Amino acid sequence: MSSLRTLFIALLSTSLAVAQEEGKQKPAAAPTDAVEVLKKADAATKAVKAVSYDVESAANGMGGRTRVEGSVVLSGIVGRMPEKFRIDAKLMGAGSDEARRVIIAADGENYYLLDEKTKTLHKDIDPSVLGRAGQALQALLMIEFVHASPFSDEINGAKQERRGDKKIGDEDCHEIYVEYGAAGQGQTAVWYFSKKDFLPRAVKRGRVGAESAALEMTLSKLVADPKLDQAKFKLEAPEGYTTSDEPAP
Repeated sequence: MSSLRTLFIALLSTSLAVAQEEGKQKPAAAPTDAVEVLKKADAATKAVKAVSYDVESAANGMGGRTRVEGSVVLSGIVGRMPEKFRIDAKLMGAGSDEARRVIIAADGENYYLLDEKTKTLHKDIDPSVLGRAGQALQALLMIEFVHASPFSDEINGAKQERRGDKKIGDEDCHEIYVEYGAAGQGQTAVWYFSKKDFLPRAVKRGRVGAESAALEMTLSKLVADPKLDQAKFKLEAPEGYTTSDEPAP
């Protein structure tokens, strides 16, 4: 009788231990499908209302490869553009290490471009005041951070492929290849989403069949929903600068 009781208690203890173990919340499995990763990135990015980050970018053009580095802050959206933004950038032309510093900004009313080379502040309610240089710099604005459906085009593209994992700075990332199909006019992208928060850390944009990306952009020091200094979206002409409402050269 004693031995039967001992066996019963042992079996009961084992059953309770198994039940407790099964009742524990198991950690969610890491997504392995490209569309699943894109959906998680869409949800995570959609929750962001403002963002700041440092950026390095390179673009291949007819004149060669141009490079840009700088810092970006943006919030809100009007149409297809952020409502407020500021980009403090250094531009380096193809085959040159000489940097030209340009700052562009928008405060929800006016657009600004401050050019150190010409010592001019261009300011107007019309975004054309930014000129070609300012319009090119807007490519550094990752508007997915303030878009209502940030990665719907990628989710619904013609092809999605998870290519593996890659380290972007200090972030372990999912590498996702996308072909946008006929609606995207043959455009492609390789996105890198952090495994930690599923926010984008880099993108390479190109075209089907192209050997090298037309535009590469890598983010670092990313802060979601930072405390915004509204004064930073307004630019003032420093001493010795002139102010103009003409488009920047």
